[in-house]
Amino acid sequence: DDRTVFVGADGAAADLDRELIDALADGAALTLTLTVDSGGN
Repeated sequence: DDRTVFVGADGAAADLDRELIDALADGAALTLTLTVDSGGN
């Protein structure tokens, strides 16, 4: 599947920098760090 998904984002996948998308499509490595806010739960 070639789609890019933003879950709960304030933007659209189309807003991502095209150079980033092209680099990833060419096999560049990506390190992603997620922070989860549990809302005190």
